[in-house]
Amino acid sequence: MRRGVLAATVMAGLAVGIGGAMADATTADAAEVARALDLPEQALELTPVAAPSLHNCTLLSALDNRVRGANAARMVAVTPDGLVVGGSEDAAARVLNACAEVASQPADIAQVVGGMAQPSWLTPVLDTRLMTVVRQLREANRTFELPTSVTENGAQVVRFLALLPDAAGLADVTATWRPGGALQVQVVDLKGGG
Repeated sequence: MRRGVLAATVMAGLAVGIGGAMADATTADAAEVARALDLPEQALELTPVAAPSLHNCTLLSALDNRVRGANAARMVAVTPDGLVVGGSEDAAARVLNACAEVASQPADIAQVVGGMAQPSWLTPVLDTRLMTVVRQLREANRTFELPTSVTENGAQVVRFLALLPDAAGLADVTATWRPGGALQVQVVDLKGGG
């Protein structure tokens, strides 16, 4: 399965259909996203990623349809401050600071962290509809858990399980975000058991 398809399917549970204002945003942003990723526009497939508790933000899965594997898909965010391309903790922090608040859903913050904080996309495990997820949970000797969030010392700490790139395994992810400030992400590969 192509990485972009897997990401679009697992993130948000199901691939999100393009419609209404989202379609307008996607169409309008395609050329800018292509420029930012240094891709020909005809090679780019954009799919909205659902994150309903984030405000003034559009998250997009940007797939290079000429490439297979983990490097085919990047997350891009259209924020009030401009376009942010995923690939670093700084990029994820910029999106969270522009669009999230402490009351935001942990699953939505997990989408941003998984899609933007790493060079390759980590796909938050939000349900068990895909057999890939079920198999990886079994191999890691883990049970399904939704993303959780607590506030510690003025920071929001979000913990979630994520599929590694190309569904190569499962990871425990801990994201510590200080609203208006920095983001720290810890990824622990669960390969070989929890």
